[in-house]
Amino acid sequence: MDPPAAIPPVNNWEGNPLKEAFIRLGLTDVAAREFMENGVTDMERFRSLDSKALSRLIKTITRDRDGGAGLIIPFMAQEYIQAMLFWTHRQFSLGQIYPAQAFNLPDAIYWTQKMRDKDDAADAAKDLIKPPEIFKKDTDWNVWSETLITYARSQKGVNNSAPLAYVLRDYDVPTQEMLFFNDIDEKIGRTMLAGPQFNADNATIYDLLKSLASSGPLQPFIRPYEPARNGRGAWKALRAYYEGDSMKARQKTSAYASIQKANFQGPRRNFEFSTYVTIHEKAQETLARYGEPVPELKKVRDFLDGISDPRCSAIKLAVQASPLYMNNFNEMVNYVTGALDLLKTSNTPSTRQISDVSTVASTASRGGGRSVSRGGGRGGRGHGGRHHNAGRSYSPQEWQALSPEERARVFQARERNNNNPYYRGGGRGRRGGGASGQSTAGTRNTSALISTEPDGNNQDDMSALTSPTTARTTDTIGERMTRRQRLNAVLSSVRRTRTAQGRLMSSIERLSSCRAELDSHADTCAVGDTAYILEYADKIVDVAPFSDEYKQMEEIPIVKAAFAYDDPATGETFVLIFGQALYFGSKLKHALLNPNQMRSNGVEVDDIPRFLAPRHKDSTHSIYFPEENVRIPLELDGCISLFNVRTPTLHEVNNCTTLSMTSHDIEWNPRSLIFKEQEDAYESNETLLPMESRDRVIYSLNVDPISGNSLDPLDLTSMIPQRLEAIAVMANSTTNRRLKVGAEELSKKWAIGQQIANDTIKASTQSFIRSAVHPIERRYRTKNNTLRYNHLNAIFRSDTMFANLRSIAGHTMAQGFCTDFGFSKFVPMSRKSEAGYALQELIRDVGIPKGMHTDDAKELTLGTWKKVCQDHGIAMSNTEAHSPFQNRTEGVIKEVKRHTHRFMSRTRSPKRLWDYCMVYVTDLRNRLALSLPQLNGRTPYEVLTGNTRDISEYLEFEWYQPIWIYNPATFPEQKRTIGRWIGVAHRVGQAMCYWVLPSSGIPIARTTIQVIAKEELATREVMEQIYEYDTKIAIKLGPTDDSADPKDLRLYLEDEDDDEIDNIPLEPEARIPDVDNFEADAYDEMLLAEPLLPRGPTLVPARVIGRKRDGDGNPIGNYNANPLMNTRIYLVEFDDGHVAEYGANAIAEAIYNQVDDCGFSESLFTDIMGIGKLKKQQDFIALEASEKPLHARTTKGWDISIQWSDGSSSWHPLSEIKNSFPVQLAEYAVRNELQDEPAFRWWIKHTLRRKKYMLKAVKTRYSKRAHKFGIQVPQSVEEALEIDRLTNTTFWFDAIQKEMKNVRVAFKFLDTGERVPIGYKWIKCHLIFDVKMDFTRKARFVAGGHMTDPPSTLTYSSVVSRDSVRIAFMLAALNDVDLLAADIGNAYLNAPTRERVYTTAGLEFGAELQGQSVLIIRALYGLKSSGAAWRAHLAGTLQALGFTSSLADPDVWYRAATKPDGFQYYEYLLVYVDDLLVLSHTPVIIMKALEDFYRLKDGFEKPKRYLGADVVEWRFGDDVKPRWSLSSSQYVKEAIKNVEAELAKSNLRLPGKASTPMPLNYRPELDTSPLLTDEAVNYYQSQISILHWAVELGRIDIYIDTALLSQHLVHPRQGHLEAIYHIYSYLKKHERCTMVFDDAPVIFGEADFPVFEWTDFYGDVKESIPPNAPEPRGNPVQTTAFVDANHAGNQVTRRSHTGILIYCNSAPIVWYSKAQATVETSTFGSEFVALRIAVELIEALRYKLRMLGVPVEGPTNVLCDNKSVVTNSTEPSSVLKKKHNSICYHRVREAVAAQVIRIAHIPTGQNLADMFTKPLGGCKLHEFCKKILYQMG
Repeated sequence: MDPPAAIPPVNNWEGNPLKEAFIRLGLTDVAAREFMENGVTDMERFRSLDSKALSRLIKTITRDRDGGAGLIIPFMAQEYIQAMLFWTHRQFSLGQIYPAQAFNLPDAIYWTQKMRDKDDAADAAKDLIKPPEIFKKDTDWNVWSETLITYARSQKGVNNSAPLAYVLRDYDVPTQEMLFFNDIDEKIGRTMLAGPQFNADNATIYDLLKSLASSGPLQPFIRPYEPARNGRGAWKALRAYYEGDSMKARQKTSAYASIQKANFQGPRRNFEFSTYVTIHEKAQETLARYGEPVPELKKVRDFLDGISDPRCSAIKLAVQASPLYMNNFNEMVNYVTGALDLLKTSNTPSTRQISDVSTVASTASRGGGRSVSRGGGRGGRGHGGRHHNAGRSYSPQEWQALSPEERARVFQARERNNNNPYYRGGGRGRRGGGASGQSTAGTRNTSALISTEPDGNNQDDMSALTSPTTARTTDTIGERMTRRQRLNAVLSSVRRTRTAQGRLMSSIERLSSCRAELDSHADTCAVGDTAYILEYADKIVDVAPFSDEYKQMEEIPIVKAAFAYDDPATGETFVLIFGQALYFGSKLKHALLNPNQMRSNGVEVDDIPRFLAPRHKDSTHSIYFPEENVRIPLELDGCISLFNVRTPTLHEVNNCTTLSMTSHDIEWNPRSLIFKEQEDAYESNETLLPMESRDRVIYSLNVDPISGNSLDPLDLTSMIPQRLEAIAVMANSTTNRRLKVGAEELSKKWAIGQQIANDTIKASTQSFIRSAVHPIERRYRTKNNTLRYNHLNAIFRSDTMFANLRSIAGHTMAQGFCTDFGFSKFVPMSRKSEAGYALQELIRDVGIPKGMHTDDAKELTLGTWKKVCQDHGIAMSNTEAHSPFQNRTEGVIKEVKRHTHRFMSRTRSPKRLWDYCMVYVTDLRNRLALSLPQLNGRTPYEVLTGNTRDISEYLEFEWYQPIWIYNPATFPEQKRTIGRWIGVAHRVGQAMCYWVLPSSGIPIARTTIQVIAKEELATREVMEQIYEYDTKIAIKLGPTDDSADPKDLRLYLEDEDDDEIDNIPLEPEARIPDVDNFEADAYDEMLLAEPLLPRGPTLVPARVIGRKRDGDGNPIGNYNANPLMNTRIYLVEFDDGHVAEYGANAIAEAIYNQVDDCGFSESLFTDIMGIGKLKKQQDFIALEASEKPLHARTTKGWDISIQWSDGSSSWHPLSEIKNSFPVQLAEYAVRNELQDEPAFRWWIKHTLRRKKYMLKAVKTRYSKRAHKFGIQVPQSVEEALEIDRLTNTTFWFDAIQKEMKNVRVAFKFLDTGERVPIGYKWIKCHLIFDVKMDFTRKARFVAGGHMTDPPSTLTYSSVVSRDSVRIAFMLAALNDVDLLAADIGNAYLNAPTRERVYTTAGLEFGAELQGQSVLIIRALYGLKSSGAAWRAHLAGTLQALGFTSSLADPDVWYRAATKPDGFQYYEYLLVYVDDLLVLSHTPVIIMKALEDFYRLKDGFEKPKRYLGADVVEWRFGDDVKPRWSLSSSQYVKEAIKNVEAELAKSNLRLPGKASTPMPLNYRPELDTSPLLTDEAVNYYQSQISILHWAVELGRIDIYIDTALLSQHLVHPRQGHLEAIYHIYSYLKKHERCTMVFDDAPVIFGEADFPVFEWTDFYGDVKESIPPNAPEPRGNPVQTTAFVDANHAGNQVTRRSHTGILIYCNSAPIVWYSKAQATVETSTFGSEFVALRIAVELIEALRYKLRMLGVPVEGPTNVLCDNKSVVTNSTEPSSVLKKKHNSICYHRVREAVAAQVIRIAHIPTGQNLADMFTKPLGGCKLHEFCKKILYQMG
């Protein structure tokens, strides 16, 4: 009988996340299961539903079943499930996850409301937003496209998830950094452009576009996208056309034309004034949209020029007189509109009465004319008309016909016209009414239109239209400038009283004419009150004269000024514009012009008088403007070249031709080193450096922003001036009132921490900070292109490559860009004139270069190219004519051509695809980690931009590879066609979009493509399709490049001949032969290099013997400073005599790969070949007769022959091989019975005993000291000169000459026959030779100081103490003075030697001096006394400058000083050998004085690093006052790096992350691990020294741990070394640490320090004040000390440990942690010992402060946590019970009685010295550190 069938189990869907979510939303378990049973089992299936489908499903579940009642799902539960579906669709469209577990009831309530809001908004949008009309005209694009986007925002996509506008957005893939204002914007911005939803919405957009296109102009652009219904593609095509360059140009031309054509002659039918305004606004909007915003001034001028209504004459004059209206289009329109409205309602019977108005009784008017405009009006015949005819403009013919007297009258008339700021010229009378100048009642209402100030009784509605005067009550710099006695009738307010008229006219009369003098000593232009001030630069300078006898001029503004120049030949008036000139007002009578500043702006200045010009050169003695073809002749006054200028009128400023004398926008730095480098480059015929442009300067200007940290003066990436370096009218110092946002302000603005703000300031730029010193009277210029793109810290080279075959895209050339480190970009072009647009593409795709170096082609120096460079702040430079070798782009073009040819010939691709292939090749090269030293193993793109470039797009396909192109067809069929892959389409579609070549021969961009599988390629069907495809392509595109074997898949072409490049067609003009910088072998660094080069399968030694030459004897290849870019070809000889050819880059790469970090050649050891004995050795060292002789320990006299892994062998000294291979050498010596030789006997036995351990640590590589970077390093002068002779070079000779020239001052040569003075000792001197990484040879002359034994009095040289340095940093903040640091070059050679020594001149002194005796008279390097001699010499210099050495620290020098405000203090100068630190309110003066005596390396600057620590300015919160801080972060990082490298040699690493410096349970004194070896002991001791120095630099958190381990320096154990590694692990985790020397005083409660009478116990004891201390100056200092002791802390010796921390104000100065010398029986005793030590340290500190002239405020506050000690030391009546503590007891109490200290109790948890007595736990340690240190982490 069969068993019963099993009943299938019931699936309850337990644990299903979706079911659980339904239950949370209010469904019963049964209802939730019903959803599961109906197939909705997970979130993906749930998401596949739409809202309607979900509603139907709910109805299905709730309907009646089997005649019974259905399930009940509550209404709100249904709403919540709909909200969950809404949320799911939204998350999916945004590309975010949507797990069911994440959706709860609160989320349901929130999204239910969101869903309803969206429905309401959609319903409202349907009623309010209508689709745009059918597109009909190209000019309607802007409005039509915006309407379409607005309509698409209101339409829902599939599943109501996102508005259709997401299909039309600009970008493809959103980034996480994007911010959106609302939910709709986020959906539009983040919805994915892929998937079924997008496909459906994309088709909807296409249908919408098609319906709106009808048969209009959009159809040709939409039709290609009809098969795929690709709406996004059609939209992009429309935008590419209507917003492309060609359409932009047409639209801009149309906009300009509409402005020119617009004319308002008065109100007429269908053309009101509002219509005229609308025409201008639309045109301006169009221009702004297409990147050409019209300046406000030009907007206003164009607007006024188009108004010809006679009624508006007075209105136009009033506008022109107001800077507010002239620089604000909207304000001007409002004003004119209001004025016209008033005219309509005026009672004036005619407009003529407007011209009758005059509120100024002009005495200058002699005619009775009433007209205010050009000749209008009726009155004024006779003299008035004649007067103005004389002042009118003349044609060149008319001007030539005038007599000299008539010309003089014209000039006089024009000068008189300057008195009238409203003069328009050409009228019959000047401004003035009738004879009396009165106005009628009817005209009174409009009088304010042209009045300078209406009566107080005549105020009416029209007064509101006048230009208001802003009340100036604040005391800002800008407003102080407006209070100067500088009058400009046009820019000043037009509101003045009639009674001031006479004074006004007399002031204007002073603004007549002046001389413009060329002054080459002024490094910027300076103007006076004759200038017409156009605008202020919001910067001021303080101008110091050339002599201290004259007074400094303060707060001189920088302006943009204008002068009028009347051409004496034609009478034409030009307006000369001077950007960023210094404005001196009435203090400067003449204008001073800097010739070089004008030249840098493209103006040709020939300041050589004709009679002084060289015979071979004619002088024009003029200033020439090449673009305008205008020449200004110069005249002489004495020896000064000048021309005459005058103040221009407003009419002339607005209408005359302007000539830009100096640039107002591009930075100009006359002190830049670029000028010298440019000049040197011309002299040496080298590649020119990019020209640096900076702000104008007059001598030396130091500009410090009021807020923010100091700026880098070499930063060239910014277009807006960041720092005025030097403005030269004499010697200046400027203060920039507001150019930068500081860290404090940034912290407030962004609500971030102070340190984050500091770091942000350092890591970012502020290129465009708007300054609002003046009231805003015009719109800000917004064309700040440099904020839109990345700034690249690289100089680019550029050149044009030509081809004689037009590409498939119509290109015949390409613009190439490259850098020195391998980055390149090629932009195909059709014409040379497109070079500027290629540069724009480089900026858009990559960023803004710092500089651009090109040849002198016009398209690369003028036009669009020049404009793009100026707009983006790119420094331009050019090569010399006919010098292609100066442009490295030539070589890059050659390499790219090779690479392109290889790809195209390998794949037989059509030649007309060369532009696509070239772009693909450069993309590849930018992503290759080439072996260039500048790249450090990274790619050129990453080095350039800092971003690691993803290469995914280039991995799947190869160039011209056959692929399948998928074209969507009727579902479910898909049509695929054959195509070929031709590159990545970066600007089309999303990522992974590619250029493909279909059979049509027209490249298209596609993402849906696929590689044809190998199996398919083997089928006949596919092979026939490919053949058919290739046939079609050959017919359409022409021949292919099949000149090479297609099987050759090599990527690099360095080994190919250049002839193969000719397969890429070139124009004849592009075939320029390469020219080398140096054509002879006389200067070639690579000669005699000895690299290992590939020969067959192995590397073999070779030697570079010379250059390869062509048939004419010229060297082949170009030189490059980067050896890996050097294209020279060399002849290389191998050991067997074979000679081969190798490129310079191949040789350099081989050399770099075969040397160690120091440049020495490394080889793998194979075996010892032999041993050679050179001389007999001394076996014993002779001692006293009573002592036993010792064996000599030497290795001299023996050489070892070593065989290397490359098969070569070489001889080396025994000492080198013993250190490198001791075990192998010892075994070889034993085998050859050499163990008893003196050179082996003393070390062989010990080595063989430790053989097992030494083999683990021994190196298998050996550095060949005879070669460095493949260059033989000589061991003597003779050998160096012999190398030069063999190589026919002078490298080593030049290095010797350079060094001997530097040290020659140290010698005195004796005359022939002159004997060496008595008492002089002979010493040996020699040269040490070296090779730098760039193959430069170097020599250093060293004296044999080991041969002398001078007394210690001659050799001792002190240095400044660390606590003195800390005090100095604190005093800098306390006295509010500046800090500067400098390093003296060749310091020792400045001082005379203290030893009586001489040497014998060697060959390095020259053949004529060789063998002569030479006295050493300077402190030569190597002599023991040189340090002390230098210190004594420097001391004499400082004494001569008025400094005094402090008796407390002889290396701290002080000098009394007084600030300008009368504050008295001391200037300080700290000396650490040759490092100087100066504290002064004028430290530059001190540094300049020292520069007169010594050469300062790299000048002087604010300290950045001192004694191994990083020095940083620090600011607290809103306090703008800087403090100074020391950070040991960099020092600690380097120490950790070295330790990790040492551990890596033994396959070890530091312990895991440590929260404390030492394990809490570890006691160093109890460690019983094995003792360290001798070598490890040395290593342990060196690490203790490193840690001690880190403590000195501020890492006091490891002080106690280092102090405890320091007690075991003699016999350290393995555990002690591991404890050191634990400290390094802690430092690695907490490497950031800063100690700030804050000058803020600490406030104590006086009740904590009780006062007692001590006279009965210690008499009248007082603190000893040094009688020879300098007078105290400056602010006083308060001292505080924390004291603690760890009683019996050492568990072996039971000695206590003392910890002390002493502050000056809030700056830690002294810290102390050390074991006590005695054992104390109680805590009381150990604390008193610690207190006694603290008293001694305090007295020493107080003595030092007083000897530095620092006022000391009151006794030192001592804080101790032992109450018994505090009581016994502060209360006189306390009795000591333990007599053995009496010395400490009385020592402390006497200090209290003398008021040296006062003591108070402090809880242990607050005693900071506790961290110096014992290791603390992590939390406690960090708590203490945060109270002392900053930036812990």
